[in-house]
Amino acid sequence: MEVQTLQDQLLPESVFRFYIRRDLDLEQGPKVRRLWLAVLQRALQDYVTVMQDGAVDEELDVWFNDPSDAFGSYRSICHILDIDGDRLLEHLPNISDEGLRGLRKSGLGDVY
Repeated sequence: MEVQTLQDQLLPESVFRFYIRRDLDLEQGPKVRRLWLAVLQRALQDYVTVMQDGAVDEELDVWFNDPSDAFGSYRSICHILDIDGDRLLEHLPNISDEGLRGLRKSGLGDVY
């Protein structure tokens, strides 16, 4: 039985048969890091918005607290970005809209 690679899972040949396939470099490329940072920033923004509304988003809560390192999980993104995920979770209740704007303006959006 052939083991399916992550790239094969993400880009099945039946769907992307007309594209040139290149190796995925999930931890080194600046563009990949910026993409994952944008995913993390969006999750933080969604968390802040939900908290301000006094609501609960179970899907978001599960994503932040998932202990796995599966591709696209909170833990895997923190690993790619060299962020201490446990420390960020400790401060999650204190993150504000103003703090997120400061993060974007500070240039940390260009994580290399």
